[in-house]
Amino acid sequence: MIALYWTIGILAVLVLIGFIRISIRLCLDDDIRLTLHVLGLTFRLYPKRQAVRPGRYSYRKMQKWRSRQQEKKDKAEAKAERKADRSGKAKEPGERFLAKLRNYQDLVKTFFRSFSKHFRIRIAKFHIRVGSDDAAKTALLYGAVAQTVSYIAGAVERFTNLRLKRGSEILVEADFVGDSIKADLILDFSLRVWHLLAILLRAALAFFKQQIRKAVKETAPSKKQSTSRAAARTEPAAAEHS
Repeated sequence: MIALYWTIGILAVLVLIGFIRISIRLCLDDDIRLTLHVLGLTFRLYPKRQAVRPGRYSYRKMQKWRSRQQEKKDKAEAKAERKADRSGKAKEPGERFLAKLRNYQDLVKTFFRSFSKHFRIRIAKFHIRVGSDDAAKTALLYGAVAQTVSYIAGAVERFTNLRLKRGSEILVEADFVGDSIKADLILDFSLRVWHLLAILLRAALAFFKQQIRKAVKETAPSKKQSTSRAAARTEPAAAEHS
């Protein structure tokens, strides 16, 4: 009887754990920030907190540390620019943004067709300002960005549980004064623990199926070669009997 109570208790705990909702918040403005929310607790995923030793808390040392970090960032950007110059003409910021949107568009279509029903997406803020150094280019970029965002939003709303926070809206506007594309986004992605387990199980099954198909394709040519060799051996024997 005690074993039955223990079994029921363990199953109840597992069921309760399965219904826990895990949420990841994406904040995108000048920087990208990712935070994990579980049972009222918040954990920063990106960027990682940089450890600062107690000796660096003085104002002068903090200024030196920040200047070194800025120098590293500038060197990385200069290296990326030199690499782009060597590979060819560098893309404009607007073109790079559109290329990223197209990549995300394919990713969204592929991912949400398989696992859409498990996810809840909540849009707290979605504001994109499209600008460039030329008014005509700004108008073209605005049309392309607005169409891409509309397509992605429609696909997400069709295949997932998409919600808008009260008072929020998906807004894309042209900025003829600015010279770059700026985004201000706050998105929440959430799912329950048992949904996550189901996704991992399906991914594992898909991986094993792919490995089995690959093994079958590799063994198929060897079987064809063996049958062709056997046929080549029987032909001279048939000719001798005739």
